[in-house]
Amino acid sequence: VGGGSRDEVEVRVGRVGVWGGVVGVPQRDGPGGGGGGGVVPCEGGVPVLKPDQVQKLLQEVPGWKLAGDGKRIHREWRLKDFTSCLDFFDDVGKIAEEEGHHPDLHLTGYRNAAVELSTHAIGGLSENDFILAAKIDQVPAELKT
Repeated sequence: VGGGSRDEVEVRVGRVGVWGGVVGVPQRDGPGGGGGGGVVPCEGGVPVLKPDQVQKLLQEVPGWKLAGDGKRIHREWRLKDFTSCLDFFDDVGKIAEEEGHHPDLHLTGYRNAAVELSTHAIGGLSENDFILAAKIDQVPAELKT
């Protein structure tokens, strides 16, 4: 999102997304934003989302769950094989790098992938985490059948 301060950026999670109109993908509007849908750089100073805000945003990213400490969201996939996991993580990594918001990636049992999101700079969840979750949900994954 270009230009404008954090206070000038409105985050809307809804029916119109940035990935070709995908339902549930958060979209950012604001000065210079143009509905670009990206995360806003966070070096701290942004408040941690309140529990009611987290619950509302979780409804927009089905499959993502809140961690017990309330400071992270995570999702798990059982993929076809080891190579499928690596390909999936590579795609997730490209999105994360483009957004400048980096998840924790976990690969166990050679095909079990997990992604964990939090905004490290504030020690909890921000809107950025839900935007990235929605984008990760659009990554193709070869699931174990």
